[in-house]
Amino acid sequence: MQRSLVIATDVAIGGGICLIGDAAAQRYALSTGDAAAFDATRCGAMTSYGAVAAVPYHFYYGWLNASVTTVLRKTAVECLLVVPLFEVPALTLWTARFGLGEDAERAVARLRTNYVEAVATGLVVWAPSSVLVFRFVRPRWHLAAFYSVGACWDGLMSRLAFGDGR
Repeated sequence: MQRSLVIATDVAIGGGICLIGDAAAQRYALSTGDAAAFDATRCGAMTSYGAVAAVPYHFYYGWLNASVTTVLRKTAVECLLVVPLFEVPALTLWTARFGLGEDAERAVARLRTNYVEAVATGLVVWAPSSVLVFRFVRPRWHLAAFYSVGACWDGLMSRLAFGDGR
């Protein structure tokens, strides 16, 4: 029962933070004239991604805290494996499919187009934040802390995924 409640909390936090990140990105796009109206489908895609991704991340951070012992190693795993091999592809493909309604071929083409910029952005955001979180935040709150940083990340990724300002 306790684990189910923790996972449900992580799902709510994940979806909520992605909603905040996308809403901020869309508000910015509206203020600069890069968007004409708020896109609820886009916001739903980002929110649902955050909620769904929270489940594997719950188990990933549990494994990471139990198996990897130093802050620098945890940061290396996060930045050199998780961001380029899971986060960027999963987020890009999810938003292309559910936010833009693209078929698999177009979604993969979007991933190829945005991959390098997304991974570079990920390194800039996640390397310093990972060091700080792994060093100063209690393990139970890692996911919540990362989702808080993730609001900024999600805003940046939302702009990249949906082409705001291009």
